[in-house]
Amino acid sequence: MIDINVLEAEIKSGKISYSKTLLVDFIIKLGLALHFFGLPSHRLEKALEDICDFVDIKGDFFSTPTALFFSLQEGGEYR
Repeated sequence: MIDINVLEAEIKSGKISYSKTLLVDFIIKLGLALHFFGLPSHRLEKALEDICDFVDIKGDFFSTPTALFFSLQEGGEYR
């Protein structure tokens, strides 16, 4: 089991590095998977917002039963 507090401390200390582009791709794929499996829109949007806050990416989301919209910003660049 991963301790989220330890993981967060290691990321902030620089022990773990990651690519923002890979994180954005992960967020999109995760959002699509959660949407496909029917997670309620309020929970889906909140989960994606929490992940974006954790990895310091600005993200806005809008989910309906038939569509999922993403607005992700990394380093001043929207995707």
